[in-house]
Amino acid sequence: MRFTTALRAGLLAGSLVFSVSAATLEPLTDMELSQSTGQAGLAVSLETDSPITAQQVTWAMDAENAATTASLILKNLSVEWADSADFTLDVGADAVMLTGSWSELQARIGGIAHSGEPNNTMGSLAINTSGSFLLINEGGPFNTNSDNAVLNYTSEGDIFWRQRDIGGAPELGLLDFVIGIDIPKGTVGLDANGVLIAAPEADFDLTFDLSFAAATTNPYDKADHDGLVHTGWRGNLRNVDLRLMGGGAWEGTTGSFYDLSARTEGLNTDLKLDFGEEFVWIIGQPHQARARAEFSGWQRLGAQPGFSSGARVARPGVAMADYDFRLPLTLDALRAGSDPGGICFGGATTGGSLTSSACGAAGGEYVYLSPDDNTLAMLIRGAGLHAYNTKVEIWEREYSGGAWGEHIKTDEFNWSLLYTFGEFDGNVFIRPEASGSDVGFRADMVLGFQSPGYWHAAQNKFAGVVAGDPASDPRARWATNTHFMIGDTEAGEAGFGIGLVNADVLWRVEDMAVRLVNPATASSYRLNGDVLRHTLSPGVWLETDRKGQGVAAQYNFRGMFGGGDLSNLEDLVQGLLLDVNLETDRFVFVLGANGGENYVPFEGLFDFNGNAYISIAEPSVPTAAWRIHNVSGALLWKDGRIQLSSGVETVHGRPELTIANYILLADTAIQGSVLKGDISLGENDNFGSIVIPSGVVYSSVSIRPQN
Repeated sequence: MRFTTALRAGLLAGSLVFSVSAATLEPLTDMELSQSTGQAGLAVSLETDSPITAQQVTWAMDAENAATTASLILKNLSVEWADSADFTLDVGADAVMLTGSWSELQARIGGIAHSGEPNNTMGSLAINTSGSFLLINEGGPFNTNSDNAVLNYTSEGDIFWRQRDIGGAPELGLLDFVIGIDIPKGTVGLDANGVLIAAPEADFDLTFDLSFAAATTNPYDKADHDGLVHTGWRGNLRNVDLRLMGGGAWEGTTGSFYDLSARTEGLNTDLKLDFGEEFVWIIGQPHQARARAEFSGWQRLGAQPGFSSGARVARPGVAMADYDFRLPLTLDALRAGSDPGGICFGGATTGGSLTSSACGAAGGEYVYLSPDDNTLAMLIRGAGLHAYNTKVEIWEREYSGGAWGEHIKTDEFNWSLLYTFGEFDGNVFIRPEASGSDVGFRADMVLGFQSPGYWHAAQNKFAGVVAGDPASDPRARWATNTHFMIGDTEAGEAGFGIGLVNADVLWRVEDMAVRLVNPATASSYRLNGDVLRHTLSPGVWLETDRKGQGVAAQYNFRGMFGGGDLSNLEDLVQGLLLDVNLETDRFVFVLGANGGENYVPFEGLFDFNGNAYISIAEPSVPTAAWRIHNVSGALLWKDGRIQLSSGVETVHGRPELTIANYILLADTAIQGSVLKGDISLGENDNFGSIVIPSGVVYSSVSIRPQN
């Protein structure tokens, strides 16, 4: 590696009011240098003839505490780039400027491990990228007392993950990965709490093609990959506030709660922001997508339409959230016996992290998976998403003379795919696998998206609550609850929606293997002790088999199925109380390879363990419930596809979304399996069972614009 430095003088505009593209540095002549006072610059250019390597990098946490000490280990690192990587530091009378740029940088991490079992890894990671950054700040490069900082970062490239570093191994990719942030005026720096980035306005870009290669000719080569879906987020943000702080998992308690302020060593972040007028969520076909949908016009639940003075304004009498989106995230390496607490599912308490006994007293179910030894942990407490889209645009590429042209907007709808997360908490524990294993890593996860207290109160017909008081009545907290709805945003000021309102959702999975599976491995897959009737496809597998050992996976969702004006979901048109619990001791989900076609293949297996059920109840008499319970037996989703087609690709000339699959039942899925469940009306009125020995169901649902 060649390392070159050069001193030079520069001059920064005192007001810092200029475009990013104009903020470049040029060498000054000797005459200009002699006339400048107190201003100096440093330029660094890095060139490599061979990769920069490190055999191992270790991030040690709690090194002085033998009971909790653990480390994250990165193995066999290398970095190289084409031409040079250039960095500059320029100091002026009023401000400091840092810049950097790199071209065709290739970074490799040969293994990611935990210090408890350093020979076990989570596979290898490769990043190919070109990009640049710019930081200008007053009073020092990391001064948080200034709100005139300028920050611009952008990079483009590809990211690859391989679970085994052998010839021909399958890969997962994020291709054409773009990430960018542009803050024209804000605060960027370090204070006593850590890193702070805050801005009233920012432009953001994070888009990529999710891809899979069932077999590779060369490692980390996008030519081997088939794109599955193009997705991401792009546009303007408001009221951005990001904190990056030291401190990992928590273990002690204060009264009824875990003390989230008393942390071990690690890293935690807290991000809050609002979506701007031009912010969009994108999903469409990969590889220069011929068709894509953009979800835009984001509106916060309970807020008046639009922005006023840069902030959301609540409707009169509505308890609105303080942000559109928030994500507090903690990263740590844990040892067996660590206790960061579980998730209180269905408890009436909002905020915080309840202990087991306090959760029971609040009417909730304490869901806890103890971290195994040598665990990398991601912990979430108090996250939320409180905004929904009000518009959908369809963009397609023009097709003429046998060639694809530019994207044009072909349709626009005042329509919402509404999903809000009232109280989002989660524990994700990841364990690296032994080197050479066909499993990338294993995970234990508990994720909860809740409307605190609503389900418990609905079972008691809201007896004892003070109607309309958000502190007592969970119906009055509708603007900060969890909902899954389809909305017509032309109907009324905020729109009218129908779906699952004031919902609770729990996803729990134990000992789940995350695997990249090639055709040979897929064809040889066997269940633990049983015969799978059909071969699953190669692809990205999420798999757990705990037959006879307990719950492998649980997906429980419940809430009020109904509808209402999105400006006031407290005044809800009630339909029915729906409670669905899909509990299995075997679970497999496959995101398959598509051979270059424009669809997303999927397959899945549910082997219910006898505790699965579905319950439908009358809201005015919650005990009058029709139930199918004690469900056991197998369901196999086979040959599934999700396909977004452009108008050129459909017979009717309009874009179309199709979801199709076969469902194989009982013995058709697993040899000897019988799908059965008990039927009851009310709490104890069992009046029979339903038994399905075998069967096949085909389903195809297509959604397209009306003419």
